[in-house]
Amino acid sequence: MKTIVSVSVALFLNLTLFSQVYQWRGSERTGIFDETGLLKEWPESGPELVFDLEGIGKGWSSPVVTNDRIFISGMKDSSDYLSAIDFNGNVIWQKAYGPSWAKSFPDTRGSATIEDNRVYILSGQGNLVCFEYGNGDVIWEVNVDSTYGANWHAWGVSESILIVDDKVICTPGGDQTSVVALNKMNGELIWKSESDGGLRAYVSPTIYTWLDFRYILTVTGTNLLALDPNSGEIIWKYTYYDEDLWKWQPGLIWVNTPVFHENQIWISKGYDYPAVMLVMDSSGQFVSE
Repeated sequence: MKTIVSVSVALFLNLTLFSQVYQWRGSERTGIFDETGLLKEWPESGPELVFDLEGIGKGWSSPVVTNDRIFISGMKDSSDYLSAIDFNGNVIWQKAYGPSWAKSFPDTRGSATIEDNRVYILSGQGNLVCFEYGNGDVIWEVNVDSTYGANWHAWGVSESILIVDDKVICTPGGDQTSVVALNKMNGELIWKSESDGGLRAYVSPTIYTWLDFRYILTVTGTNLLALDPNSGEIIWKYTYYDEDLWKWQPGLIWVNTPVFHENQIWISKGYDYPAVMLVMDSSGQFVSE
C-alpha cells in the first residue's frame, strides 16, 4: 500500500506564523490558532489540491507547518523518518531518527517541534534527535528511554517534545525518573524529576500558567504531574485511575494533553474512562476534584 500526503489550501491557512516555536496543537498547545481570513465553509468542489507526495512512510502524527516548510514523520521499514517538505511538495530532506516501535501499532506518532534552526522529534522507542532546520544534519541525539530507564506501556512512545526556556522536556516514566529536562542546544541533562512509579504514557506535556504559577503538566500511566520548570520538583500530583479498569489495562490510553483555564484543569482518557475537572488551590500546591 502506497503512502501519500495530500495537501490542500486549507493546510496553509493553519500556519503558526506568530510564534517562535512551531509545534503540535499550535504555539501554546491549546489547539487554538490566531490566524485570520479563514474560510467559513468549503467551496462546493472542496479545497484546491496543491500536491500529492509519496514516500514519506506510514504514521499517525500531525504535520507541523512553519512559514516555509511542512514537517511530517513516517515509518519506513523499521525506522522512523522525518521529512521536511516545501510548499510545492518537494522533499528538502528526509532523515531517520531512531527505531520505530516494534510491537503493536508500530507506525510513527510524535510530531516535530521547531525553534529557530532546530527541529526536535522523538522516535517510537525513545530516541530524541535535534536536527538542523536547513539541511537535516544531526545537532545532537539522546535515547531518553534507554538512558533514563523508561517503563513502556503496550504501544511505546507517542510524545511531541515540549520546549521550555533553555530546556526540552521528555517524559520517560519508570523507576529512575518520570520527567527529564535536557539542554535544548546540546542534549545534556539539566534535571530529572523523582519517579512517581508510573509507566510511560502517551501524552505530550504542556506549560500551565495561572496567576504567578508556571508548571509543566505531564502524565505517567498513573498520575497527572505538575513540575517546577526550573528544578524538576513535582509540586503536586493527581492519581487518575480506577482499580478495576487498571487491572484490565494498566495506564489505559492516556493520550490527551491536559486542557486548562485559570485554576481549572481538565483531563481525559479513552475506553469510556470518566473525564475529570480539577481545581488548583490558590497556593498552587494542591488540586482537587
